[in-house]
Amino acid sequence: MSWRRVATRWARLVPPTLVVAALSPLMAVSPAGAATGTYPPIIGSGREAPQTCPSTTPSSSLPPSRVAILEHAVTTFVGKRLDGVGECGNGLLVMLSPGSEALARRVRVRFGSSVAQISVGLTSWDGRPGRSPLCGSLPTSSPQPLGYSVTLDLRPPMVRSGENLQGTVVFHNPGTGRVRVDSVEPVEIVITRPGTRRVVGVYSGGIAGTGYAPLLGPGQSKAVRIVGGTARCDGGLGSALPPGRYDATGEFSGPGVTGVGDIPSYFTPMVPIKVLPSEETRARAGSHDVARPSSHSSRPPYASMDTSGFQYSRYRQSRPSRSSKRQT
Repeated sequence: MSWRRVATRWARLVPPTLVVAALSPLMAVSPAGAATGTYPPIIGSGREAPQTCPSTTPSSSLPPSRVAILEHAVTTFVGKRLDGVGECGNGLLVMLSPGSEALARRVRVRFGSSVAQISVGLTSWDGRPGRSPLCGSLPTSSPQPLGYSVTLDLRPPMVRSGENLQGTVVFHNPGTGRVRVDSVEPVEIVITRPGTRRVVGVYSGGIAGTGYAPLLGPGQSKAVRIVGGTARCDGGLGSALPPGRYDATGEFSGPGVTGVGDIPSYFTPMVPIKVLPSEETRARAGSHDVARPSSHSSRPPYASMDTSGFQYSRYRQSRPSRSSKRQT
């Protein structure tokens, strides 16, 4: 995985207001709506005041045994809506999946000051829904590479607000010779305003990706798994993308996924997607429409990481590439 992609992931693992200083150079040159050099193009942190983890001294920091006990208790209490948990000052930072504001309130009531910060999706929660960060626009896709076609197959082409996308990116060789595909696995899918390249929804979890470069024979197809989510990034209040009709696409090759500049950016064709009301909203409204199973029911393995003095545990997913020409 490229440094650029890893850095983007690290920035997501804390509320956007906690990394505003690190993002400020990018924000200064990337007005809303402009295409950026990062993928996904998260360019601002909304209008909320920055928050930081409280400073600690050796006498005030939590002993490791206490941290482990608290992490276990929080993990058990939150369940499948947990995106990550780790030490923050003399308490914990708890990271919840998009749309979990009601759960955030219960966490605060249950654990009190033992939880120093709570993030929901890409927002910071402090007793009320936070303001989402602001995403920019995707660059224009280069013409499709010669020799193979690319299809984004969303199954189904709809998702509950707060949940994750399901599907694959399919590479197909319609020709009579062999062709090499230069991509990554998984391919990260973003959600845009319909008919535009303005990103408004992204995946807020951690990703561990690999280079993926299969050699396609005549008539052969290869399907690559995707990650994609409904974490809101249009600058509005709340962590989950509102219900409505949108488009979805993903960069499968280019600077955003390889970290190498001055090369073409290749995106999948835009695919319409419908975001449905969350299960909580549906239950409150007494709706009787049929919901697909929650994509939060299967979470990748738990892992740990330490970056810039901020310790946290994180769900991450990793699968060896079936065929790899370059690790990104």
